Amino acid sequence: MGLYVAVTVLLLPGSILGLAGGALFGPAWGTVYTLVGATIGATLAFLVARYVASDWVAAKAGGRVKQVIDGVEAEGWRFVAFTRLVPLFPFNLLN
Repeated sequence: MGLYVAVTVLLLPGSILGLAGGALFGPAWGTVYTLVGATIGATLAFLVARYVASDWVAAKAGGRVKQVIDGVEAEGWRFVAFTRLVPLFPFNLLN
């Protein structure tokens, strides 16, 4: 679970760890451990993005972050659905 948390916070793909969890601990406990690790990792990634790294990312990305925030405020769920469905936007980065 700790490894899954670290992988999630570091924006690395966790699908291999999900399969490994099932192989190591069986389908039931592997699912439980994977879901707990993914949930904790997602929570920590959100907290880091929200309170620690937001100013740094905004400075590095220039006006692009402002465009995304303005789009979400103007269009709401349509903008979020569009960025989730178009493969040009990296999933981990959007999270």
